[in-house]
Amino acid sequence: MADKTFTLMATVTASTKRRPNADGNELFQASSENLASLACTPLDTLDAMTANLLGLQAPYTTRQTFIEGGLDVLKGDILVVDSTEYDVKAVEAYEWTPGGTDDYARLILELVD
Repeated sequence: MADKTFTLMATVTASTKRRPNADGNELFQASSENLASLACTPLDTLDAMTANLLGLQAPYTTRQTFIEGGLDVLKGDILVVDSTEYDVKAVEAYEWTPGGTDDYARLILELVD
């Protein structure tokens, strides 16, 4: 069960798409919906230090959001928020409250061209 403060902060509804497996015909396959109605925090600008560590060159197109842990979201997925698509560049375990027992994840995102 989610922490009450997380539930209050997770005001955005998103969905994810999973890219097809690389089987040689990837260019001709569309991404398929993976998760619908995913609760997340509003997308924030990613701090410069994290962007540099991940080698992301355009900080104005990078964002971060937080979700409940244990959900099927992987690096390489596409997060869709209000019809805008973001590549999931990283999924990191995140402790929402110090000493908390619930697990959460921070998604590092980059705007899809």
